[in-house]
Amino acid sequence: MTLTKNKHGVRWGTLLPALTLMILLGYRGAVLAQGDPNEITVTVLNDNALVEDIITEATIFDWWQTTAIGGDILTIQMTASDGLEPLIGILDPNRNLAITSDRGAVNGSITLTYTVEETGEYTIVATRADNANGTSTGTYTLLLTREHPQPITVDLYREVSFACVENLQAPNLLTVEFGDDAEQTESILISVYGLDGLSVGLRTTLQFDFEPFNDQFCLPPTTPPTFESRLTFPNSAPLEITTANAARVMINTPERYGVMQFNVAALNDVDGRYVMVIDGLQIGRNGDRDRLDLGVGGLALGTVLDVYMVSDKTSRLDPAIEQVDPDSLDLLRLCDDAGNRLCPEVPPLTGFELLYGNEKTLSGGRFDAGIQLEPTAAEMLSLLLGGYQRRTYGNYALVIVGQLPALSAP
Repeated sequence: MTLTKNKHGVRWGTLLPALTLMILLGYRGAVLAQGDPNEITVTVLNDNALVEDIITEATIFDWWQTTAIGGDILTIQMTASDGLEPLIGILDPNRNLAITSDRGAVNGSITLTYTVEETGEYTIVATRADNANGTSTGTYTLLLTREHPQPITVDLYREVSFACVENLQAPNLLTVEFGDDAEQTESILISVYGLDGLSVGLRTTLQFDFEPFNDQFCLPPTTPPTFESRLTFPNSAPLEITTANAARVMINTPERYGVMQFNVAALNDVDGRYVMVIDGLQIGRNGDRDRLDLGVGGLALGTVLDVYMVSDKTSRLDPAIEQVDPDSLDLLRLCDDAGNRLCPEVPPLTGFELLYGNEKTLSGGRFDAGIQLEPTAAEMLSLLLGGYQRRTYGNYALVIVGQLPALSAP
C-alpha cells in the first residue's frame, strides 16, 4: 500500500486504485460518494480526544478509525458549525454499514451510540446530511468515548446453584475448567448424561485470551439437534441415552479461548449418577500435558468423582494422570492404569463403551488411566493429564463419573 500526504498527514492511496467509493448510508436513500479515493482522509481517532475538521464541496466526508473489541459501547458526538448539517455512519471491519445517526440540524450536535458485535477495526464516517446530494458545508468537531463491558464473576464453582432452564435455580454438581492447548484438535465435544432418573443441564462459559468471560449459556436436555447414544459400564447392561436425559455442546476452534469452564447442573431432585465426556483432546509430543481443574458443588460435597483418560485406540498414547498442588504444581499423586497398584480404588474401564449415534464409538481399555477424587470442600482440585513417563502422545477423551446424593432422608 502506498501512503501519501494530505491534510491529516496520511492519505488512502493505492489500496483503492481505480475504484469509485460508493457507500450506502441508508439515510433516506442517500448515497455517500466521493469520486477520487485519494481524497478520502483516514485518521486514527483516539478515545476522549476532541478533533476538528471541515466538510467542503470537494471533500464531503472523512474516515476516522478505531479498534474495538466485542461488547465495547462506542459513543460518537459530532458538533457542526459554519452552516454544516452533520451526519455520522459506522462501518464494521468488513466495511459494511453498521449504523447511522439521525440527520443533524444546521450547526447542530448529534450523538451516535453503537455496541460492537465483533472485534476489529471500525470506521467512523463524518459527513453532511444527504451526502453527495447535500449542500451544507462547514467545520465540525468529533469526540469518541467508550465503555467496556463488565466482566462476569469467574468464581462460578463456588455457587451452590445457578439459573439454567427457564431461570430454574439448578444445583451445581460439577465444575470443570481448562485452558487452551496448541495441540488441541479443531473441535471439542462435551456431553453430559444423566443416569438413574437424574436430569442434567450443562452451563458453558468461554473466555477469550484478550477479554473477560464474555459468553455463557446453559443447555437443557431438550436442546436440538436431537441425538441418541448408548453407554455401557463394565459388567453392566447397555444404557440407551437420548436428549431426554443428556446435554451436549460442540466447541469449534477451541484455541481461541483462554479458559473454558463447564458446570453440570441437576434439573430435578432425583438422586443419581451422571457421566461427563469431553472428546477431542490431545497430548502432543515432547512431554506435553493438559491441566484440568475441577470441583463439586455444595450438594455434591462428600461424593466420589472417578476421572478417566480414555485413549484413542489408534494412537500411541498410554495415559497417565497426576494430581498436583493447584499453586505450585508439586506432585501429590500419580495414577496410571485404572485399578492398578497405584490407584486400586478406581474401577478399571475395561468393557466401557460410549456410542455417539452412528458416528463414533469411545471404548475403554485396561491401559486407560483413572483417578478417584473425594472433594471435601468447595475448592478446585488440579490434575495434569499426559502420557506415561511423558513419552507417549495422541488423542484422548476425558470421562468423569459423579453423582447427586439423596437430598433428604428416605
